[in-house]
Amino acid sequence: ICFLLLIFIITGCGREKGFTLKHPNILLVSVDTLRADHLKCYGYPFETSPFIDSIAERGALIKNAVSVSPSTLPSHTSLLTSLIPRKHGVVRNGYILSNNLLTLQKILKNEGFTTAAFVSSYALSSNFNFNQDFDLYDEKFDKNRYPGQQKIERAANKTTDAVIKYLKEYSAKKPFFIFLHYIDPHWPYSPPPNYSRLFNPSYRGNFDGGMKSIYSLRSKLAKGETVSDEDKKQAEALYDGEIRFVNDQFKKLFSELQSEEKLQHTIIVFTADHGETFFEHDGYLDHSPRVYETTIHIPLILYYEPKIKSGIKINKLVSNIDIAPTILELAGIKIPDEYEGKSFANLLVGENEKGSNREQLYVFSESTRKAPYLENGVNEYLLKAKNKWPNDPFAKSIRGRKWKYIETPYLGREEFYDIKNDPNERNNLINSNDNRIKSEIVRFRNLLDFYKKIYVPPAVKYIDRKSIENLKSLGYIN
Repeated sequence: ICFLLLIFIITGCGREKGFTLKHPNILLVSVDTLRADHLKCYGYPFETSPFIDSIAERGALIKNAVSVSPSTLPSHTSLLTSLIPRKHGVVRNGYILSNNLLTLQKILKNEGFTTAAFVSSYALSSNFNFNQDFDLYDEKFDKNRYPGQQKIERAANKTTDAVIKYLKEYSAKKPFFIFLHYIDPHWPYSPPPNYSRLFNPSYRGNFDGGMKSIYSLRSKLAKGETVSDEDKKQAEALYDGEIRFVNDQFKKLFSELQSEEKLQHTIIVFTADHGETFFEHDGYLDHSPRVYETTIHIPLILYYEPKIKSGIKINKLVSNIDIAPTILELAGIKIPDEYEGKSFANLLVGENEKGSNREQLYVFSESTRKAPYLENGVNEYLLKAKNKWPNDPFAKSIRGRKWKYIETPYLGREEFYDIKNDPNERNNLINSNDNRIKSEIVRFRNLLDFYKKIYVPPAVKYIDRKSIENLKSLGYIN
């Protein structure tokens, strides 16, 4: 699943309505299932993101930001704990976060922040303890997928209105940390009517972006049947409409922050939890089963007018576990030793990339399930065996600046790509006769083996009947 992230930080020496803040305010916005290359500032040809692009033009764009998991709850947990899933224990959606995790909101709360969260999907429900250390946890879902079902989602405009109401009423003389999550780009692809025909107005087919249409399309893929190019194009067009809708809600929120004089000394960080694949690999439409760039390359944009030069582009490799340490450093708060990620705040204040040693040289990512349709070469034993870590049979990758290695044990598949020159991962080099490439493959296999040895006992899985049904309707349980 996917997901975007915005952070506002008012500098510690700033003033807010007559009082001085010891630390900056922070607003973290995460948009689910937003792939980087569907934003114009990352090269997309369509106008999905004019406001987001304007932030990139005035701030810093991180070109190589990678998520550690293509799944909502594990990725968000990594975002807020600066740990890969194998260290925080949240295997996949539906697992319960441990109270022993040192979350970003816990650190900020101990520093005197008021903490609030506004989430838009049951995937981040308080039933999974994602609400820990938030003073306010707003999960007022008002949409369901099927008649009679429990409400499991909320549209971006409703979530935005809830945050604006909170900001208008906020009177505490201390900084706030707000985590804001949008779900809209995640399937079903059902943007509001005035957004649904923005990107494919001539379509006359039957694909409407609803779950029945998506399941029907995926069923055709599973049976080896042909899916028309028109239907494929329409799926992406509806997804793009969802992105544009969220973009406009960001703009509305920012305008409110400006009118409330909360945007004067503000750092904005924009990202996602993961992306989405539209038929580029194995012909599938999904995200959780694969670790291709379409699902783990995420947008990351930072803006802070007093310090960040306009239009700067950073090529360093960054993981989403690096975001929390960066927030803490920017806010003047000590980064805990437990955090695995590395702050890249130094690059935001002008340090030359070539002189910086604070970089993730490699990013480990791991999928959370097999594909929900038939595949060739499946090793059923690996899927059914009792694994040390539940995701052991599934796709995992090591990604550097130039090379990327993917292993999918249950399919007996290895892949190796020159990601710098082949960003779409079309030319698998795993059987190359080039000695230099062979040497790199061995090195990346060893790196992956190192990560595969890391694991903590998995978190407890939530088994309430309603939760199972809700997760199933969201597409997380086959």
